[in-house]
Amino acid sequence: MSITDSTVINIYNVTDNQVAISTYLKPSGILLEATRDDVPYAIQLTVAEVKGINTQSNVFKEGILRFDTELEKEIYELLGIRDWEEILSDQQIRETILRPSVDALQKVIKTNTPSMIERFRGMLVMLENSRIYDVSQKAKEVILARYYEIYQNTRVSNIILQVPQENKSIDEDQLTKIKEELAAKIREELMAELKAQKESSKTSKGKNVEQSQESQEVKE
Repeated sequence: MSITDSTVINIYNVTDNQVAISTYLKPSGILLEATRDDVPYAIQLTVAEVKGINTQSNVFKEGILRFDTELEKEIYELLGIRDWEEILSDQQIRETILRPSVDALQKVIKTNTPSMIERFRGMLVMLENSRIYDVSQKAKEVILARYYEIYQNTRVSNIILQVPQENKSIDEDQLTKIKEELAAKIREELMAELKAQKESSKTSKGKNVEQSQESQEVKE
């Protein structure tokens, strides 16, 4: 599909909040309702309108409004938005708060716009107020710390994550292999020891026979 400024495309509000935007064709504004039952609210705009919105806000840069999957790459490139594959969805933000990884928390720390940190904080408040979800205390601390930094105009965060040392555990296959190798080594040492004892016993018996024969010869 060849996209031009006059091309009409679908715009989706994939968040749990209402979003207000305005275009040069609709300066009074457009209200996009929140996603309901996992179905995003959709409207249609021209590419020219989308370009205008993109110069005024971060709704596309921060993943608040999305496009059809098959058109994403081309539209993001038209808008000059880099690393669009890294744009977080509400589901990813929810996962960061409930089951945070180090990489996910680093993305929170790298957040540098009020609107994006508000997405994290808004989701955090919603999950806590629901009294259903077990919110990660670590994620909460990082989000609130970064929130206060941004509103104090701290563009580059001073937050340092304490990364736990990785526990290097041995899996079952490795453990079985080690046990087998150890057992084989013990058997080998025992066999060598038994062989040495047998040879020593033969030598000792041979000497006793010789001594007995010599004794008999002396008596004769």
